[in-house]
Amino acid sequence: MEEAAALKEIAGPVKGIQPSFTPYHVFRVLQALSEEKALGRPTLTKLVGLGEASMKTLLRRLQAGGYVTSRKPEGTTLTAKGKGLARRLLEHFHVIEHLTATDICGECTAAAVLSDDDVTAKLKGFGAVKLRDEVVRHGALGAIFVVQMGGDLLLPTPEGYTPFTGFAVAAELRSMEVLRDGESALIALCNINDGGACASYSFNAIINLLGGRDC
Repeated sequence: MEEAAALKEIAGPVKGIQPSFTPYHVFRVLQALSEEKALGRPTLTKLVGLGEASMKTLLRRLQAGGYVTSRKPEGTTLTAKGKGLARRLLEHFHVIEHLTATDICGECTAAAVLSDDDVTAKLKGFGAVKLRDEVVRHGALGAIFVVQMGGDLLLPTPEGYTPFTGFAVAAELRSMEVLRDGESALIALCNINDGGACASYSFNAIINLLGGRDC
């Protein structure tokens, strides 16, 4: 997937050194810039939750890739290339940073990345177990992959599908009415102290799988 590969390249290691930001941070920057004409680096640093030096490196990489331009005093703006990448990513993904999961894993929290039908078809090809393991590898305690079909949330299993009901997170997703048939949610179950990082575990797992070469 071209968009996933682009995020992995921007957040990838240089000369063997891995930056402190991830594809999720890059996504958040692109999302923020798509909503404003221009933003200064201090504002982006606060919005995304990165240190000043890391944000400077991230923006430098985006500029080198032709995705943004930076001018004083206006700040950073998306180029046509950056707007295109941001638009496609926001068409594919929607992030919910806080969901209730205490009835699943006690003192924990949850977040979800919702994917459109095109991405969902690709994710289903990996299988629920591989998706779960990838989310855990990125820092989560566990993960749940559900697909919306016929107006219901379903868990893919080797035998087919089983309803995903009886949990607070399922009720929350239904009440939000954010999923359409054929779309999916990859729910990360996280330590309650992980806070806003929880959503990054699912997002980075998806990008890593869809972007090809492992990182």
